Amino acid sequence: MGAAHQFVAATGVKLLPERELAIDIRGLSKTFSLPAGGNWTALQGIDLQVERGKFLSLVGPSGCGKSTMLRLISGLLSPTSGTVNVFGQSPEQFRSKNRMGFVFQDATLLPWRTVLGNVLFPMEILGVYTRKERLERAEAYLELVRLHEFRKSYPAQLSGGMRQRVSIARALADSPAILLMDEPFGALDEITRQDMQEELLRIWAETGITTIFVTHSLSEALFLSDEVAVMQARPGRITGSVVADLPRPREPSLRLKPNFVEQLMRLEAMLRDPDQQKS
Repeated sequence: MGAAHQFVAATGVKLLPERELAIDIRGLSKTFSLPAGGNWTALQGIDLQVERGKFLSLVGPSGCGKSTMLRLISGLLSPTSGTVNVFGQSPEQFRSKNRMGFVFQDATLLPWRTVLGNVLFPMEILGVYTRKERLERAEAYLELVRLHEFRKSYPAQLSGGMRQRVSIARALADSPAILLMDEPFGALDEITRQDMQEELLRIWAETGITTIFVTHSLSEALFLSDEVAVMQARPGRITGSVVADLPRPREPSLRLKPNFVEQLMRLEAMLRDPDQQKS
């Protein structure tokens, strides 16, 4: 069974209407209490909708709440006000029967486990699938990220880009309906980063998984996404968005095309001027 078919079989997402919202955020705010007293508003008045199967990036300055948003979508944090719905359910309700994949900037692999062992680990902890099924799924997703021949290697024997590919395989192996990525390529050199962007787009095209991607790189966001949402800080809020009017599949040469450069300049203008209108 291919990765895309495994995804559909495990999540049941194919039963939802074609334009079903995967993420529906309304009036979302999050306030934290500070240790020294007082409060800090990380997010305020967020409205965001993402259709099933779409790739959306969040960009903005440090401290604008991008990572907090991912944690609210995943249910790791609860809103102070407003609502977050994932396929029509609260994150907690959704996660009780479905999976969400999370990929961080640091691959966070277990150094004493092989590549295969790292991909197997979450499924073993969750107790999902039979032993044979877990092995089949882990090997299938290592094939998907083109690392099957390294399945017996250890993380220390891999490059940074390869470790991130293991992290992506691990996040996908139990067929999540949502993939949340928090600056996964931020620590990579520029060439490896571009290679990983192309790998991610190939994987996204094969699985059809709804993806929310946090990055500081406007070029990366535009190259990957169907839409890029621009955030500002103090308090964190969405001040604009650009729907990427770019052909798929995305070729590396796209970054040099006038249309790409024009849309990149629009994103830069939105970051500099929060009063730019949403597109």
